[in-house]
Amino acid sequence: MKILVTGATGFIGKHLLEDFTRNSRGQIWCVSRTPAASLPSGVTPVIASLAEKGWARKLPAGIDLVIHLAQSTRYREFPAAVEDIFRVNVEATLELAEWARRAGARRFLLASTGNVYGHSATESSEADAIDPRTMYAASKASAEYLLRPYAEYFEVLAMRLFGVYGPGQKNSLFPRLISKLAAGGEITVGRDVGVRLNPVFVDDCVEIIRRLGSVPLPARHEIVNVGGREIIDLPCVIRVLEALTGRRAAVRVTDDAPVSLVGSVRKLISLTGFEGFTPLKEGLCRTIRGTESIGERTP
Repeated sequence: MKILVTGATGFIGKHLLEDFTRNSRGQIWCVSRTPAASLPSGVTPVIASLAEKGWARKLPAGIDLVIHLAQSTRYREFPAAVEDIFRVNVEATLELAEWARRAGARRFLLASTGNVYGHSATESSEADAIDPRTMYAASKASAEYLLRPYAEYFEVLAMRLFGVYGPGQKNSLFPRLISKLAAGGEITVGRDVGVRLNPVFVDDCVEIIRRLGSVPLPARHEIVNVGGREIIDLPCVIRVLEALTGRRAAVRVTDDAPVSLVGSVRKLISLTGFEGFTPLKEGLCRTIRGTESIGERTP
């Protein structure tokens, strides 16, 4: 199989390439803004920037599977970076879809986000209406909608990711908590809950993406939540981190409303057969081991 990966130098992309090359998943091309010396052996880089129109003209012919992980690195900077968010998350996705149609691709996986559902007190399922409340979520929802008509030409699968975490991650919830714990910084928790979520360890996410690249799909257009099986809240995460590090967190409870970002994984399990989810304690232990800012302690 010939595979094209965008966002291959990002957090999930790096882990995905390592798995694909280690286990000989096929011939792999990846899109990178600059030559990446750290690419695994056997991966062919395509030097291009998704922020520039016409970038898809540089892509090779004859690709079977497209795994579109790339997104704007400035996705949190609204409204300052709205043009970059729109260009990379929406326009570049459309450009890639048009290239895939002309190139005869067979399947297109889009990395979307569970944030498209908005905030719900219950688990969100793929059949639920979406309510994107941020520009980031709106851009991902737009990409999903734009891809749907292309199911006439290739299979389309939108992966709505929920809290992917693991070693090497930066600037997300778990790395920030680990850093604050290491520095003795204050952690705020809204109404004793903070956030409620079902995060998925990055190795599990990679295995799920691998399976979604080849499993038979019920229809030519599918949406699937990609999250973990455990539903947790912020105090639960803090307790696990305290146990793993031997440090005591400085917690302040606020009146801020709790946030719930939980996605049902029933369809995911049914579709892929994947049930080997990494327990939170094990996943956080492995994450801490890969974080330089805090000492390692094995439970």
